[in-house]
Amino acid sequence: MERLKEILFRIQRKYVPLVERSRKGKKMWLTCKALKYVKCKHRVFRKYKDTHHPSYMRAFRLASSEVKKAKLNFEKKLAENIKKDSKSFFAYVRERSQATRKLGPLSDSGGNLVESSEGMSELFNEAFGKVFTKENLSDIPEAKWLFPDKEGTGLCDISFDEASVLKSLEKLRDDKATGADELGKLLSVIGNWLLSNRKQRVCIKGRWSKWITVWSGVPQGSVLGPLLFLIFINDLDEDINSNILKFADDDDDRLTAFDPGQPG
Repeated sequence: MERLKEILFRIQRKYVPLVERSRKGKKMWLTCKALKYVKCKHRVFRKYKDTHHPSYMRAFRLASSEVKKAKLNFEKKLAENIKKDSKSFFAYVRERSQATRKLGPLSDSGGNLVESSEGMSELFNEAFGKVFTKENLSDIPEAKWLFPDKEGTGLCDISFDEASVLKSLEKLRDDKATGADELGKLLSVIGNWLLSNRKQRVCIKGRWSKWITVWSGVPQGSVLGPLLFLIFINDLDEDINSNILKFADDDDDRLTAFDPGQPG
C-alpha cells in the first residue's frame, strides 16, 4: 500500500500542473447598492463593447458616483468610531498603504547585522526558544489542598477505570475535528502528548532554521491545552493577600491602599 501511494504521489508531482489563483474579496467599503451599479456597468459594456456608447457612459457615471459616495461614508464612519473600533480603522489604513513591509535586517547578540533569511530565521528561533522552561522533574513541589474540610465545599468523587476511558475514546469519530492533539485518531498520544519529542523551527521566505526542542507549553489549538492551563494556574492566589480575578489567561490583582496621613 505504501509503495502504491509513493508511485501515485510521484506521478502527481510530475504530470499534474499547479495553478496559483488569487481571489480578491469585496472591498470593505463597497455597499450592496454600489456593487449593483458596478455590475450593471459591466453588463452594459458586455452588450455594446463601446466605452463611448451613451448607455455605457450613463452607467459609468452612476457607478462612479455611488462608489465615491459609499467610500466617503465608510471613511466618515471609521473616523467617527476610531475610539470604539480602532481595529477596523487600522485595517483600512493598511489596505490603502502602498508601502510594503520588509523584515530585517536583525542584530545578533554580538551586534552584527544579519540580513539573510536563513540567519534571521535562526535568530527568531533562538529568541522563541528562550521562553521555554526546562523543569526539574526530580524536585516537584506538592500541590496544596485548596478546599476546606467542610461538607459540600470540596469536589465530588468521580469513579472511573481504564475500561470506561477506553470505551469513551473508542466512540470518538475519525472524521470529526479533533484539534492539534488528534485524540480521535491516536489513543497512544494520551501518554506522551504533552512534551514528548516536540520541536520547532522558523521559516522566513522559504529558508528554514534548525530544529530546537520545545521544553514547555502545550500545543496551540489542542483540546487538552485549556484544561491543563486551568489546572496549572488554579492555585495562583495561594498565599497572596490581594484579591485576584482570573479569566481565561488573564489575571487582575486588586489591593486597597490607605494613606496614613489622611483621616479615615
